[in-house]
Amino acid sequence: MSDLSRRAACRHNAARPMTPESALILGSTCHDNLFLNMGHGTLGWTMSLGSSRFVADLVFGHSTGIDSDGLGLGRYA
Repeated sequence: MSDLSRRAACRHNAARPMTPESALILGSTCHDNLFLNMGHGTLGWTMSLGSSRFVADLVFGHSTGIDSDGLGLGRYA
């Protein structure tokens, strides 16, 4: 490896936050303009489209199309 290659290289950590039970946290919060879409863990790409659609529906006040019970941060309260 050349000296230039070593200087250009950097360490990268792709953290994938997830919940203990591997279930997403989706939904609104106590702040009107803050919505959650997190906890995908290693299934980020797999679940990203569906969870993004769910949160977009919440933001725009549309029906989500799925039952949201148990998806929110409140399940840890």
